[in-house]
This record gives sequence, structure tokens and C-alpha cells, in this order.
Amino acid sequence: FDASAEADDYDVTLIQGDDTTTVTVATTTADFAGAGGGSYEMSVVASNDGGDSPATEAEFENPSLNRSFFETAGFNNILADPMMDASAFDFGTQTTPPDFSATMPTGYTAATLPTSGGFQPSVDGRTLTQTAYAGAIDPAAATGWHEGWTIWTEDGADSRDITGLPTDTLEGVIAADRTLFSDTVYVLVQPTFVGVDCGTDGSAAGCDEVDLTIEPGTTIIGLSAAEVAPERGAYLVVNRGSRLIADATPGTPLNAPVAPTEAQTIVFTSSQAPGSKATGGWGGLVINGQAPTNAGTEAEGEGDSGLYGGPDVVDDSGILRGVRIEYAGDDVTPTDQLNGLALQGVGAGTTISYVQIHYNQDDGIEPFGGTVSVDHLVVSGIGDDSVDGTDGYQGFMQYIIGQHDGINADNGFEISNNGDEEDATPVSSAVVANATMIGAGQNVVDGSIGGPESDNGIQFREGSYYRVYNSIITGFGEGGLCIRDAQTIANALARMGGTTDPAMSLSAEGLILWNNQGADDSPENFAACGGGSS
Repeated sequence: FDASAEADDYDVTLIQGDDTTTVTVATTTADFAGAGGGSYEMSVVASNDGGDSPATEAEFENPSLNRSFFETAGFNNILADPMMDASAFDFGTQTTPPDFSATMPTGYTAATLPTSGGFQPSVDGRTLTQTAYAGAIDPAAATGWHEGWTIWTEDGADSRDITGLPTDTLEGVIAADRTLFSDTVYVLVQPTFVGVDCGTDGSAAGCDEVDLTIEPGTTIIGLSAAEVAPERGAYLVVNRGSRLIADATPGTPLNAPVAPTEAQTIVFTSSQAPGSKATGGWGGLVINGQAPTNAGTEAEGEGDSGLYGGPDVVDDSGILRGVRIEYAGDDVTPTDQLNGLALQGVGAGTTISYVQIHYNQDDGIEPFGGTVSVDHLVVSGIGDDSVDGTDGYQGFMQYIIGQHDGINADNGFEISNNGDEEDATPVSSAVVANATMIGAGQNVVDGSIGGPESDNGIQFREGSYYRVYNSIITGFGEGGLCIRDAQTIANALARMGGTTDPAMSLSAEGLILWNNQGADDSPENFAACGGGSS
């Protein structure tokens, strides 16, 4: 058999009928002297101090035993110091973003990304891109894709100044096509809905399909409950059948997105002045689509955000490209909360690219089912999970920067299938690739940097079938990666046994887990996280 990079030895197993023989060898040849004729099954597992590779299996007929019949699988995880600059941990103090690029450790080989299976291709032609590196930023790039249009301070001192611009209000139901212009600031004074819900297939009574178009450079402000004294602060919901066209770079191909400038970026923010902003200043943005979820034929969104779901995997809810969502979130109850960006049953006909969600009170972004894909995403200072996902999400996410504020945060990725029925279908088999997720846990380094929160870099839970590739996870106080709940653990064991079917396994491959739980290159990068975790 062929060699596996960085292997110290190999466990080679031969199975013939009820007889099993395993030998451990340091070379790429195993001798099973005395084996009889007939059919064989064989597997090879490569090992080193970092762990074992998945088993590579083959079936063949004797006497073809002596030929080189397969290439041994590479290792799934690499624990190595990627030379991340210490400034990456100084969250909340930058006027410019830190250097998120990291030199790849010696011997790092990126995992191969799937080209199909388990996720719905994006209608606009965006695809997963194979890289030779881990993380969100190409170490060879002259500049990072996140530069020039994102903000980083905790109080919004670097947020957009809109002094002197005229204002207009948005409220209730937007019942006709409308365009918002960059020379006006629009104020959400209450929960506002684009169109009237059209149901799962467009046939609901009262259905009203509306396009809300937002020009590049436009600013939308949401008011808090305290400012307008209703039961709830303002938020914006795009109902099923309607579309939000918020495109900062119109005219550029949808399948080849480019970073916006600050002047082009469409900003959703709170009413507080730059330098005085804080989380929870308004409700957030919700998009409801007609794509499938595993929460039923249709489901009800959190925070009174309406119904979502349907049978249309290529549902089109519009374009969200070059958008910044700042200082949002609303904890209605401990289990009923508004995220910065909630994607509820949103389909693969929707384009989402170059989005920042900054200092949201609850999760940064959360797909509830659906098939929409997201690329070039920044989630910074989030009060709960940076990226959450559940209820049968089957899109992909690539190029993600996440940075925690350790005072109030949870997991980097909290990725699930279904909290009530772990094996519910369609399963959450989304692909996540090229993330740089930086925690700020108190136990990181020597305790002098960080805060009491920022738990796990990746938490697989509630029957997750997600697949995470080529990502850097560092600086989390409890661990870099954990797996909890029975079905989730079964999915992980299936992958370790060689199963690659996205409906039967989860995977984490080509990862760099570094300096989590204050432990360079140690098993503490992996953590238990309750729920029968492993």
C-alpha cells in the first residue's frame, strides 16, 4: 500500500470470512504468510502521536494481493502552532482588524472538499473552492478580503457617521416594491415585514410578493424597545415569497463576488452614535424562505418573526451582498431570541456574500434548515454562538472569520441537526470550510487575556451531520472541538470507520486546533461538552 504523510506505523487488517488478522508495521508492506485463497477484505489505519487516520478499505481476489491497491487516507486533524500573531487575542481594542493570516505548519496538507453530496448547489454558480491552506485568509495574499469594509471596536467608534442626512421611517408591512436610497437614513420604528407571507408554495391567503431593494451605501437604523416604548424593539423580516435585494456591488458576477468598499457597504445598525453603541440596540434581520427544514412542513420563527419552510430547495429570497449588521439582537425569553441574521428555510436561489455581523446580543448567524450558501462572512463580538445552524441546513459556508469578546460569548460553531429528534430528515449535512475562529476564553495563554466566556471552537450536537474542513480553531477556554449527544457521536464513529456518506456521518478534517484550553499541541484541544459527549 502507499505511504501516508507523517505516519509512524500502520495497522493492517485482513479479513477472510470469520477470521481476522491484524499486524502492525512501520513500512508499507504487510506479510500475511499462510493466508488461504479466495476473497479478502483489508484495511489500513495509519498512526502517529497525533492519532489515527480513518481506515482505508479494499476488497479483492487472490492472487492480486501483492499489487499496490490503494492509497492510505491522510490524518484528519493536525495539532500545530500556525504562528498566529498574539494581537489576534486583543479583541475590542483595535481600530483596524488584526492579522488573521497564519503561516501553515510544516507538513500541513489541506483536506479535499466535496464537490457534491449533502448540500444543494447554489443557483448563482458559487461553489466550494479548494485551497492549499487552512483558515479564512490566504497566507500569500497581499491583503485580506475582510479589509476596508468591516468594523472592529466594541462601542462602534469606527461605525458609519450619518450626521446631517435626512431620515425616513419604515414600519408595519411594506406592501409594494420599494427602493431605499443612499442619500437618506431609514429608521425602523417597529417590527417591519417585507410583503405578506405567501405560505409554503405561494398559495397562502393574502399573499403579497414584494421586492425591497437597497442601494449601495445606504444606512438603516433600528430602534430599541426603550426608544419607542412598544412591546418589542424594531427588526426587519422578509416574508416567504418576497425578496430583499441589498447588493453593495451590483453589476459584478454573482458567482465571483468582490469585497465592497466602506462607502458601498449597506449598514444595518442601532440609533446610538459611534462610540456609544452596544449589543441589543435593535432586533436584527430575518429572512423567511420556502426551502425544506426538518422541523415540519413549515415552522414558526423565533421572536415573532413569522412562518418559514416549504418544498423549494432553490427558493429565491434575494441578494445580501456587502452588508454589515451591527449591534442587534433581542432576547425575548431565554429560548426565544433574535439573531443578527436568521436564515429561516432560505433556499439555494438566494445569494449571501461579504457579510459582517458585529456585536449581536444572541447568535451571529443561524440557518434554520434551508439550502442557501454563504461566503466571506465575518462574525465579531457575538454574545452567544458566532455561527449556529440546525433543522436540516444543507448549504455551504466558506471563508469565515470569527472573533470572540470573552466577556459574553459561547461557541464558535454550534452545529446541530434537530434538538427534538436527532435523526430527523433532511439531515443537517452542510459543509463549512476555511474558517478562522478565534476565541477569547479566560484559560487561554496565562489568563491575562480573555474573559469568563468563549467556550468551544466547534460543538457538534443534537445529531449533527455537518462537515468542517481546513479551518483554524484557537483560543477557546473549554476546548477546540467537542461532540455531544448519541446520534452525533454515532455519526462521528461512522466517519472514523470509513463512512463518507453525508447522510450517515459527520467529519472534521484538515483542521488546525491550537492553544485551546491554554494547551499548545495537547489533547486538551478536544473537550467533553455534556450530553453523553465524546
